[in-house]
Amino acid sequence: MNNHLYPSVDEQTRFLSDPTSYYGTYPATIEPIYRPPLIGKDSYRPQIVLRPSNSFPSDTSSKAVTCLSASLSIISPLMAEFVSVFVTLFVFNHLDTELAVMHTASLNRSSILALTHAVCFAVFASAFKTVHLSPAVTLTHLLTGSTSQLFCLLIVPTQFLAGFLAVIANVNLRSASSLPPPPSLKHDLSIPWTNAAYQLIISQMIGSFLICSSHVSSFGVRREDDNHNGFILSRFRISALLNPAVPLFLATAIASFLSLIQSSVPCCPLQAFSLCAYRFVDNFADHSFTSHHIYWIGPIVGSLLACAICKFLLSPKYFMDRNSDI
Repeated sequence: MNNHLYPSVDEQTRFLSDPTSYYGTYPATIEPIYRPPLIGKDSYRPQIVLRPSNSFPSDTSSKAVTCLSASLSIISPLMAEFVSVFVTLFVFNHLDTELAVMHTASLNRSSILALTHAVCFAVFASAFKTVHLSPAVTLTHLLTGSTSQLFCLLIVPTQFLAGFLAVIANVNLRSASSLPPPPSLKHDLSIPWTNAAYQLIISQMIGSFLICSSHVSSFGVRREDDNHNGFILSRFRISALLNPAVPLFLATAIASFLSLIQSSVPCCPLQAFSLCAYRFVDNFADHSFTSHHIYWIGPIVGSLLACAICKFLLSPKYFMDRNSDI
């Protein structure tokens, strides 16, 4: 019997206890395949080599890490969306109230509010990378395929809830107990209300087109494939900011200014919905929702136009590169 082909008991113990070594089996016979010397003059090691001894994870810990990773990948973007919408609308409502108290001129008031709204959009988009801040933007990402349907169904209710709570927080901070003013149109009395509504719809449609186009060009798919939770994350795919938020800032500033010079709300239907919802909850006889739909037509049509035009103008390779894993 060739004893030099079989490791001793002490050598086996030392070999198996080493965390950087490899587990091996020791059959009755071992083929004398040449291997470079590893320790001393030994030229042979077990030929059946398995995984490293420190690479066998515990089933319990592996499942816990998988569940935690999948949960954070889903909850984190939703929490970022909630915080972004809440802070943006709260700052807008608070600043709007203070400017009204100071009797600021209408043009200056619209300019300040539009700039503030654009800054909030750009800051949160740069900080969290995944926020939409508007249902119209979410619709664009849904139609372009950059965000999965399941995630869009979760993002939109999150936006509504954050906007409603922002209005509640702003009202509770004020000393007066009066209801917040409903969304309204700014138009000359010589112009019929219907014509003013059409002008607002066209202005918001153009503004929404600018915002949604900047999102399509600046965002790409964020997919975190993993051996354990890749299937889950692929079902909850969400886009992320790839380029600087300068186009988004400029588009939001122009869109909000176009909307604010003709109405009391920016080019984001969440503001109008939140005000009307709060007034309706406080007083069911309130008729704020009667003309609420005019603040949704422009953003939705602009979102559809942005999706259609960008699909035709941008090459298919552009969308393939944007929708690849990052």
